[in-house]
Amino acid sequence: MRILQRKQPSTGSDKVLRLSCPQSWREMTQEQLHYTLSLLGEGYRGVELRTRLLFHFTGITIYEKKAGGWQCSYDGRPCFLKVWQVQSMIKQLEYVDSYEEMDVRLESVHGFKAVDIWLHQVPFKNYLLMEKFYQLYIADPQPDYLVKLARLLYNGDIQQLESAEQMGVVIWYGSVKHYFARVFHHFFKPTGGETVKPTSWVEQMNAQIRALTEGDVTKEDMVYNIDCWRALTELDAKAADVQELKRKYPNNS
Repeated sequence: MRILQRKQPSTGSDKVLRLSCPQSWREMTQEQLHYTLSLLGEGYRGVELRTRLLFHFTGITIYEKKAGGWQCSYDGRPCFLKVWQVQSMIKQLEYVDSYEEMDVRLESVHGFKAVDIWLHQVPFKNYLLMEKFYQLYIADPQPDYLVKLARLLYNGDIQQLESAEQMGVVIWYGSVKHYFARVFHHFFKPTGGETVKPTSWVEQMNAQIRALTEGDVTKEDMVYNIDCWRALTELDAKAADVQELKRKYPNNS
């Protein structure tokens, strides 16, 4: 019987093959994360994705696909993995099927270091621009929008992105939005899956700026430069106040 566990790879007289494999996104090395993103960028999903990751992460070399399994080698030793054994092992990689709560990202792109994973210490103006380029990309998936988003996420003059980096930018910012929707749940409302109109970010940005400046245009520069977490905390509090008023006085809305 061959099993998959966290211990260092080893083989013993009992013919048990112990394999090392990340058990979560957080346990991945940067190389493993880049490889996973590259497969996602190439369109791999589900069982095929997890199977490829299993072989890559564990260092198993596949020589030939045969009836009922694969002829392989591991640590210089020949072995045969049956289909049911692989199916059992890849269950431990099911976390790659969902990345809404992915809490890792590529730490650098083209030599530029990533900002904080949850955008702490990011100016509110930069956050608004991130939201702009992300929404434009969702509405019209042009790589140039991701390049512009990456420049903000990595604080660098990035000119182009390979497929793994593009996928990394999309997934990272998407997970940030999912996280913000939980933290600032009064302010962020579920969209129900509707396609975002290309111009809607303008209306959203203006509404947020007006709410924070209370209509005083002389405060705009200050608002643009505060930490986006401070800005979103205030917007969430304002949204909570409005919701409470609507609850108390439903006929006055």
